[in-house]
Amino acid sequence: MQAVRAEMSTTGTDPLTGPGIDVRLSLLPGGRGRLHTAISRVTLGDWSATLLNRELLAFAAD
Repeated sequence: MQAVRAEMSTTGTDPLTGPGIDVRLSLLPGGRGRLHTAISRVTLGDWSATLLNRELLAFAAD
């Protein structure tokens, strides 16, 4: 999981060359998981990014 965090924090999203959205899932023990998201503000505004994250978390909880 640390490798995913490190890669996502250094590469970032680039809406000009893509991808503007980066979503990854780290599988954890006990059938759990951690959802990592990085979203370009150019691709998706703040409000839309918040809404997308809420929807992804609700989907993952089902």
